[in-house]
Amino acid sequence: MSVPAEIQKALKTFKKIIIVGISANESRASNWIARYLREQGYDVVGVNPGMPTIPGIRVVSSFNEVQGELEIVDIYRSPDSIPALLNELEPRKPALIWLQPGAENPTAEEDGRSRGLNIVSGRCIYQDHKAL
Repeated sequence: MSVPAEIQKALKTFKKIIIVGISANESRASNWIARYLREQGYDVVGVNPGMPTIPGIRVVSSFNEVQGELEIVDIYRSPDSIPALLNELEPRKPALIWLQPGAENPTAEEDGRSRGLNIVSGRCIYQDHKAL
């Protein structure tokens, strides 16, 4: 699988990845991919209100609890939640918003891009990272 240059650069440059919709269930992609990324040297923070900490990964209830710049925001949520998430993320201007397969929302993505958000959609961060 070919990884676009923009994605290669992002995965090599940025070291903080926020996982939105992280699950405590180890068989869910949001959990095992978060653990994989942590093992690859990324600073991984999960966002999921009311969820306990996952060993080795700090979990917070909102983006407001994440200190510093938002680099890569990797989203594992339903398409109908994407417009509100993009609205919440817009003031923080993450370097890259990554919508995992199943989270795509073309209308919200177009709107987000028109507001200056950098969005990758329908690609798996794990598969792209493994392909590098």
